[in-house]
Amino acid sequence: MGEFEINILPFNILNEQVEVSFSQNEKEGYFRIHKNNLPKNFPAEIREALDKFAWWTTTSQNGDTIVPVSLTENERFAKYYFNKILFGHFYNLNIITNRNFINDTEVYLEDQAFHNNEYKKYHCFSLRFDNNSLIEGTSLLVTYEGDSFILGKSVRAAQLNNSVLGKVRYHGKIAKFKLLGDNERADTNNIYPLLNRDIKFALKIPFERNYSENKYRKYYDLVHEFYDDYLKDVVIGDCIRIFGSGFYKPYEKKVNHTSQDSNLLLFGKNQKNFIPYVGLKENGPLEAPDQPVKFIFIFHSEDNGLANKVYSYFKKGYKSFPGLESFVKIQFEIDTARSLRFTADDPIEEITLAIQNLESNPSTAFRSDTRYVALYISRIRKDSEDEEIDKVYYRL
Repeated sequence: MGEFEINILPFNILNEQVEVSFSQNEKEGYFRIHKNNLPKNFPAEIREALDKFAWWTTTSQNGDTIVPVSLTENERFAKYYFNKILFGHFYNLNIITNRNFINDTEVYLEDQAFHNNEYKKYHCFSLRFDNNSLIEGTSLLVTYEGDSFILGKSVRAAQLNNSVLGKVRYHGKIAKFKLLGDNERADTNNIYPLLNRDIKFALKIPFERNYSENKYRKYYDLVHEFYDDYLKDVVIGDCIRIFGSGFYKPYEKKVNHTSQDSNLLLFGKNQKNFIPYVGLKENGPLEAPDQPVKFIFIFHSEDNGLANKVYSYFKKGYKSFPGLESFVKIQFEIDTARSLRFTADDPIEEITLAIQNLESNPSTAFRSDTRYVALYISRIRKDSEDEEIDKVYYRL
């Protein structure tokens, strides 16, 4: 049997007991935490007085409640604490950092082998403290999240409109532009945008597609390089040390062993099957939609015959596919009054106007008690190499 490993890292807690300061009111530089995630020994009378949240820090101010916290006995709070020191560790190394939507730490490392005069390429890694059944206690899950490209010019230098800005780099951190403070958003000399389609379109930046022949190999190599360079046997915040033994290697008895029904899915009639297509075809979905469903066709006026063929497949079936109604127990009803035909090669403006006209007319406006599914018949191949044409597909 070959050697297996999982992208989780065991670590040693050097200081299990820490002092943490808590405030009932929001303070600058403090971190918000839901009261359900407070340490077990947090004063009960203060917890009960909280609405939903408290705020915490490792450097106290007058009026704070100081609590000695065991990081081994308070797993929920420990994740917040570990995330704070991990984020600070990389930020203090002058590495671009981010907190994602679940507050895990993200690290952006420049790809030194990539050369472009207009923007730089960064590999993004996510670091998540995790409790699982494989390792006793908390471990660090390390994943490669893909690549990002950051413009070499500031927003002001590039003369970009704020409406095209998504994520940006601001003073060593990644953030959504709309979530920056008023003064920060005004500091456009120090805001560098991450490239998106709107920015590339505005600056006329060509962007070649890169297809990886073996994504697994690429991800494996990048995660290992990141571990070797930044995590192996490293002490973080004088609190934890990442083991130098590398990623977790499961014992042989844990490999190729799952429960007998771990791949079973539940369908209608309380029936199970491990093949989604067969389970739906024989038993239908587990639950039907709670509202009526109507389908809308969006297609080029010259593709009327193709639209009729697609309608026939959904209505009557095709080969082993029995038809949508039989397959997922949804009546296939076309809303012809709201279906749209376009004539232009770039139909964005045409379709936008058509939808606005529908909404402005009480007789054709979309009903709140109905779910609508749009079936768009595209004339653009999904592997199109024409960047300008490709943009139409994604914008639509």
